[in-house]
Amino acid sequence: MMSFEFFGIVVYLILQLMIGQWASSRVKTEEDYFLAGRNLTLPLATFSIFATWFGAENCIGSAGANFKMGLSGSRIDPLGYTFCLFAFAFLMAGKLREKNYMTLADLFRSRYSRVVEKVAVIILIPSSLIWAAAQIRAFGQILALTTGQSIEAGIFLATIIVVFYTFKGGLLADVLTDLVQSLVLIVGLFALLYFLMESQGGLLPFFQQIPSEKLSFNLTQENMLSQFELWSIPILGSLTSQEIVSKALASQDKKTAVRSSYLAGCLYLFIGSIPVLLGLGGHSFVSSSVEGDAFLFTLAQQALPRLFFVIFSGAMISAILSTIDSNLLTVSALCSHNLLGDLLPKMSEKKKLQMARMIILLSGMFALTAALYSTRIRELVELASSFGTSGLLVVTIMGLWSKRGNELAAMSTLLIGLLSYLVFEHLFHVQAPFLFSCIASVVTYFLVSLSKRQNI
Repeated sequence: MMSFEFFGIVVYLILQLMIGQWASSRVKTEEDYFLAGRNLTLPLATFSIFATWFGAENCIGSAGANFKMGLSGSRIDPLGYTFCLFAFAFLMAGKLREKNYMTLADLFRSRYSRVVEKVAVIILIPSSLIWAAAQIRAFGQILALTTGQSIEAGIFLATIIVVFYTFKGGLLADVLTDLVQSLVLIVGLFALLYFLMESQGGLLPFFQQIPSEKLSFNLTQENMLSQFELWSIPILGSLTSQEIVSKALASQDKKTAVRSSYLAGCLYLFIGSIPVLLGLGGHSFVSSSVEGDAFLFTLAQQALPRLFFVIFSGAMISAILSTIDSNLLTVSALCSHNLLGDLLPKMSEKKKLQMARMIILLSGMFALTAALYSTRIRELVELASSFGTSGLLVVTIMGLWSKRGNELAAMSTLLIGLLSYLVFEHLFHVQAPFLFSCIASVVTYFLVSLSKRQNI
């Protein structure tokens, strides 16, 4: 018999499908499908960037980290990812939008060469697929916790729902569902914070009962290098994410792209502070022996009435769906537009849409398989975040802001960025593998550019 929780979640998911079906009637061209016709207003772009950025992994991970580590657990999320959005707004959003690119890889083609474009796409695609698999796996775990269904059932359900509405409506469906999902997420988090504070007598008693040792930003066992690494991964490691780039490219104009990124950063900091407060103040509800990733749902089950627990579960599902659809669209855009577009230059808009939608289906199947055969979400997320990021970052920033560099410099930097992290992490076991990988990528770009100029 269908439980109340399961019924509520099913109704919510049906709403997402209806939005996707409606959006499909507005999609006529490749630009409509991948960039919503470049018509995103400031509110839509802001909420869509926020929803894409604020996944369930961020929410659950942030609350669990602050529960275990105190305020030091908030450095990556929300602070690090907030600074990343601000950096994106300042360094990339406006410059990318004024060029009217379709994807980030278009920059590599116009600034360097088609070969660099293809290599960049090959680096970008696995990261999005792995990230989608991580979110699908998280959906399965949430459904299992809230309804008693199996994790596998949740994984299949998540894949079917998100693939359908993304397949039909493209970025427009993504953006419209992001708006709904953002509002549900905000309501769910505020509801949990409200009931937690009420149970402890109000705002002031809630803050007074937080242990003083939880209010430090630094851990005594960390050295300076470890702290730099901790900050650099969220701030620098996600700047070249096609998921956020697509929202800037879909904005009405350059000004909207920049402003929406700044506003999304502010919204992320504000809403992202709620899991921090929940982690700091939830120790009176949850035993310290509870695993960090299980903390938030354990707290919600104990602090929320049944109806609000369903709303909260919907909020977590919202965070997941808003990330998966962006991942699938990213893979489709990079494959159909950048990898296969040159091979089929005379393809009609109708055929382009068919190819894009077919890649959505194939991407969903791949992510489903990875989610079913992986048992740890965090491992998937870490792999997605570290795959060639440093090289992409350097080549992108130099491509936007400098005339220095050429095809050889870009190619060398992409390959060094891809390999150096793995070498520093697994071969040399250095304390800050991502930071050293960024340094190696910068040095490679400038040395190859310099040597090329001297040869000329």
